[in-house]
Amino acid sequence: MQHASVNDDGLHLSEAIRSGQAVAVSDASFHGTSGTSSTVVEGSVPEHRLLCHAQVPGPVKEGDSLRCELAGNYSAVLCVNAICLQHNVTQGSITVACDNINSLRPFKPEYLPHPRDKNLDLMQAVWASVQQSPIDWNPVHIHGHQDRKVKDSHHRLSALNCEMDAQAKLFYWHLSAVLSTLEAPQLPIHNEGWTVWSGDIKLPSPSRECRDPGSHQPALLDSTQALLLQCLIGD
Repeated sequence: MQHASVNDDGLHLSEAIRSGQAVAVSDASFHGTSGTSSTVVEGSVPEHRLLCHAQVPGPVKEGDSLRCELAGNYSAVLCVNAICLQHNVTQGSITVACDNINSLRPFKPEYLPHPRDKNLDLMQAVWASVQQSPIDWNPVHIHGHQDRKVKDSHHRLSALNCEMDAQAKLFYWHLSAVLSTLEAPQLPIHNEGWTVWSGDIKLPSPSRECRDPGSHQPALLDSTQALLLQCLIGD
């Protein structure tokens, strides 16, 4: 995360997490092969909220909204886990909401990372961070852009989602003004597990179907290697 702020060191949010009243909502904005995400964590009221922004870690394929939304969810888990650690929160729950249903899979109890998962590195990072969390995570899918048309009954979550959509766009334009390039940085991601690289390019979904772009090379991983990678991720 490039920017994160909360005005009371997260004390109000820690109390909301303990009582199960906290919510975490994110959204993303992507432009070509780069993207940004914004995330807000609130208690029962907007005061003392935590707001954070991130540049989506690469590589980002053009139009890959899932990776950008995962980055927002990942920011939410990291921030909430930090608050729990800071204020010794050992039990509680939080509702996490997003308008991309696939990005919520790592929060579901039955989910396990699989080498065929799209954006496995971020899926694994979110999942592993949730496993380390001392609280319960309750995923809720909401429809996006409900500032234009109401599509579900999650009014507060929808309003926060629309706000984060605008914030992510503003953060993108902020980065475009201060950085010489907006190429998504390929950096190590906490809890991403084992990774596969082709030269200096990370393969975020290293399944046996993953091939060098634009070539007809054999699959990078055969079935035995894919099974081994799955076992390593499971560990």
